[in-house]
Amino acid sequence: MIQAAVHGLGYDSAHRKGAICADVLDAWFPPCAEALEAFTQNPDNMRISPDVQGKPLLCAISSAREVPFDSLSLGSGSSEIIHRVLPRMAGSGPVAVVDPGYSEYLHVLSRDRCDVVSIRLNPNDGFQLHLDALVSAAAGCSMLILVNPNNPTGRSLTRREVLELRAQLDQRTILWVDEAYVDYCGTKTTVEADAAVTPGLVVLKSLSKAYALSGIRAAYLVAHPETACGIRAHTPPWIVGTSAMAAAVAAVQNETSYIRVWRDSNCRTQRLAAQVSSMGLDVWFGEIPAILIGVPPEKTAHSWASELSNAGLIVRTPDGMGEVLGDRFIRIGLTAPDHEDRVLAILRSML
Repeated sequence: MIQAAVHGLGYDSAHRKGAICADVLDAWFPPCAEALEAFTQNPDNMRISPDVQGKPLLCAISSAREVPFDSLSLGSGSSEIIHRVLPRMAGSGPVAVVDPGYSEYLHVLSRDRCDVVSIRLNPNDGFQLHLDALVSAAAGCSMLILVNPNNPTGRSLTRREVLELRAQLDQRTILWVDEAYVDYCGTKTTVEADAAVTPGLVVLKSLSKAYALSGIRAAYLVAHPETACGIRAHTPPWIVGTSAMAAAVAAVQNETSYIRVWRDSNCRTQRLAAQVSSMGLDVWFGEIPAILIGVPPEKTAHSWASELSNAGLIVRTPDGMGEVLGDRFIRIGLTAPDHEDRVLAILRSML
């Protein structure tokens, strides 16, 4: 069973049926036409085993992202990679994580009883990421985990800043960069090509959020070839299914089909933040398709989320994201555009 510590009030809850679900950040737009066609055009793919090592997808990623083939390894979604690879790579030393941050990391580290060093961001500072604080906190750690842009705050570091961070860290400290939402930041943020030639820099890439492929479960890691070779040695065969791989290949090869919706997402996020702020609520946002909201003084995140749920809107509570958010914030992801007025109406009605 999925634990609440990972997914807030519970992703599988029955009350999701018929509600507007703004808790999980699945894309509000459809996959590109080429990915849809590739997934459906050959029904025989459902009975045919995929390439053992996923070479068609690895080749497509290598070509489209200009990343060497031997620096890549596949996974069945980014969560699968986190659960399988992260504990092995982190080793026995302390792991530094940003608070607040993506809940899956704290869940896995807690499960494996790892020592965690928390890097607490300040809401009064706009949840800014400061390089000196990151470097200082990671001293003596085996790994620093950076979700860039951060989930749930949306704050990000530029490519130059991430590489400067890598240079300032102890060489023995692995810098793990999760770029699940980096495509919303434009081309000057990703460090995946740098990871292929930089020892101690590992980049996790999801194909779920930016490509609207959450349902097919496909992701990859980029690392120095020596590191990537070790990861592939512990990757199960047939890690991505045949139909899923066909869709993922088509999406990666047609990235230009998504650029407009990534820009639209940023515009919609800014507009939603302004509309919610006009209700008198404190709002933080950045470069992920979601906003972070401070709950009204007389409520808690869980009590307000329950009220919103009863009204038909499911939001993300801060469970598992660290300690900074306490019970004082909720996150709302972008929904289908025709749901937005209803989302705003429900929020107003619950103030």
